[in-house]
Amino acid sequence: CNFPAHRHPALSTLPPFANRISHGPMKLSLSLRFPPANPPIAAIAAAGLAALEKPTGSTVLVRPDGKAKESVLVLTSPTQGSLVVKGAEAIERCVSRFAPGVYGSGDGEDPMVGCQIERMVVFAQELSQMDEKAKMAQFSVLNDHLACRSTLCGYDLTLADCKVWAALLADAGCVKRLSKGSGVIHLKRWWDYVSSCSAFAQAKRALEASQRKKPAPKKGGSFDIPLEGAEMGKVVTRFPPEPSGYLHIGHAKAALLNDYFARTWKGKCLLRFDDTNPEKESQEFVDNIMSDLKTLGIKHTPPTTTSDHFGVIAEKAEEMIKKGFAYVDDTPVELMREQRMNGIESASRKMSIDEHLRRWGEMKKGSEYGLKCVLRAKISMTHVNKCMRDPAMYRCKIQTHHKTGDKYKVYPTYDFACPIVDSIEGVTHALRTVEYKDRDQQYNWFIEKLGIRPVHIW
Repeated sequence: CNFPAHRHPALSTLPPFANRISHGPMKLSLSLRFPPANPPIAAIAAAGLAALEKPTGSTVLVRPDGKAKESVLVLTSPTQGSLVVKGAEAIERCVSRFAPGVYGSGDGEDPMVGCQIERMVVFAQELSQMDEKAKMAQFSVLNDHLACRSTLCGYDLTLADCKVWAALLADAGCVKRLSKGSGVIHLKRWWDYVSSCSAFAQAKRALEASQRKKPAPKKGGSFDIPLEGAEMGKVVTRFPPEPSGYLHIGHAKAALLNDYFARTWKGKCLLRFDDTNPEKESQEFVDNIMSDLKTLGIKHTPPTTTSDHFGVIAEKAEEMIKKGFAYVDDTPVELMREQRMNGIESASRKMSIDEHLRRWGEMKKGSEYGLKCVLRAKISMTHVNKCMRDPAMYRCKIQTHHKTGDKYKVYPTYDFACPIVDSIEGVTHALRTVEYKDRDQQYNWFIEKLGIRPVHIW
């Protein structure tokens, strides 16, 4: 851990009860209450980690309390009574002792990890006192430190990650730069990973709630989920399952969320089957998905398919070739993957537009040569986001399509077809799960180059 050494109060300065928290199979309850306007971000994140590692039979409760004037932690033992701890730093350390791994002191843990955490905690405290410019000056230090690490100390998330993450989250300028990740790819990787964990997401929600203006009182409950750019009566969401399997829990979640926003904003939810892979799709799956959506009570428009727009999508692909934004590559698949991984340009990339149009014609015919080709977007083979390294737009498939039959020999990828069809069908908000986060740039790139109507990504 390449950070200056500092002195830090020993854990033994805490009340004796706290020093015994991590010893033995004691069943404890931990309750952290905090004023909604001033949430202890690092403590909430640490409590979330503790909840994942809590001893069997123990409980962890974290909640805002409108009556609380300061953050209060209450630890209760069936044999030793209760301990009340106040003050963010003391709460963070007590919470970490509740689940020893959060402080790097679990069974079999390298003692050096605990020492590294101590030093990193002090670094984070100093970081939180810096202004935006000074914080950003530390980015390179953190980036170098994380070059070969997934977490700041040891192999698991600890209090060190909670403290540094909270210090950066508190500064909007730091968050904006981290979202771009320019020049600090290792720090951004860590930031994205930590921010996606449930414990940290809970802390972030608490911070966002503290920054929102208090809404006027209203009857009934609310999920209070914001939707950027939403206008009452104009929101259009879409649920685009691939008809290559039965509806699973992830599909159900996506369908319910799209339906929720459409109802809340008095808009509509489109049902579109993404039928771009004839190898795996069938009408049986379409019928089953329709039946399951009815069971879930999803209110959607009459179903459409991506194949309804195959003609327009193919025209857009040819337009991209003519503008120099796409090229046809005949590189063998394994070599193409290796080149993308290492940022090496294909030999096909520099060929003439006329040659690419000729190859595109071979692809559309499904010829022996065309079957070896892939239409790729010409973006950048050295882009830090590997999803932007000339992704595939079209590939040949000679199987019979369950709806269009043998009319087409080329089929668009989901990533190319989706922004086009979203724009055509009037989608205003595309709800995409975290696994698509790296592809959001790609989605917006296609919209920009094609000059089509933009869509809010949520």
